[in-house]
Amino acid sequence: MKLLRYQKDHQSSYGLLEGDTIYQVGSPYADRIDKGKAAGSLQSVKLLAPCEPTKIICAAKNYPWGENPSKSPRPVLFFKPPSSVIGPEENIIYPSSSQHLIFESELVVVMGKVARNVPVKDARKYVLGYTCGNDVTAYDFILRDNATFHGKSFDTFCPLGPYIVTDLDPDETTITCRVNGQVKASGATGGKYYSCGELVSFISGIMTLFPGDIIMTGTPDIGTLNRGDVVEVDIKGIGVLHNRVI
Repeated sequence: MKLLRYQKDHQSSYGLLEGDTIYQVGSPYADRIDKGKAAGSLQSVKLLAPCEPTKIICAAKNYPWGENPSKSPRPVLFFKPPSSVIGPEENIIYPSSSQHLIFESELVVVMGKVARNVPVKDARKYVLGYTCGNDVTAYDFILRDNATFHGKSFDTFCPLGPYIVTDLDPDETTITCRVNGQVKASGATGGKYYSCGELVSFISGIMTLFPGDIIMTGTPDIGTLNRGDVVEVDIKGIGVLHNRVI
């Protein structure tokens, strides 16, 4: 099942995508999702970020590249603010104060139920599905501060979408990032140090997760972005998240 949020006639709604047709649904977090009447084609609406998280929790150093040669004793986490979320086709704004912007293409877990102290074996029961994300980062601030707050928190630094896919195996797919049509990073999600279930379990042992909250599960590699670039996060089984840097 592919779920999405869309805007039509200045109103935002949730929908279910079948082929090229969007069907109305109520809350995607209900115990049962019933398909309503057709709302139109993909081309007739504006796609929005597919969820509205109260929390964005990100896993750092969760793939074996560069500075992450080995698995940490526990997941390394940080926050991004909900105000950083944008949807497909929206512009990423390059801050005038930064000199080095990077992409971090990631598989994103979207929570479907309230979760607290969830065992790994039960984690999937609390997940609505998975989407594409880009943990855009002002990397010069990360290097300067040795902290995430400044470099990760700008408005537009968390593109999400285009859809939430409910029946994906999150640990058996691939992530590809293209900049201006050229592949700049790729990797298999099975290469993560901590699986999606392990992340849900660990984080829910610290804080309560609510429907719509997201966990960004780490990037297989990073790369530079410049003004004018078009960046695409392509996850097999989900789709392509497309944004431009301005």
